[in-house]
Amino acid sequence: MVKAQQKIDKEQKKRVFENARQVWLFVTGELGLRVSENTVRNHIEAGKLRPRKGGGFSEKTVRSYASNVWPKQVDQDPEKDTPTGPADRGGH
Repeated sequence: MVKAQQKIDKEQKKRVFENARQVWLFVTGELGLRVSENTVRNHIEAGKLRPRKGGGFSEKTVRSYASNVWPKQVDQDPEKDTPTGPADRGGH
């Protein structure tokens, strides 16, 4: 288990996004977040996401940034699990 996590960490360090557009494509495509490209650009300009010393943004840094800025929100209210549409009538 630990070795598998280390392998994932190494792969994430290898992948580098060269610009804000690539970061945005990753965040919206692979992470499934709904955010505009301009928001990502503004966050980079504001220092919320900083490039590596050699330039670009590592995948690990981008994942960390995304989870800090847009944490997954789960509503614990059981009523939210109740369907809101018409009741299932057995396919009729």
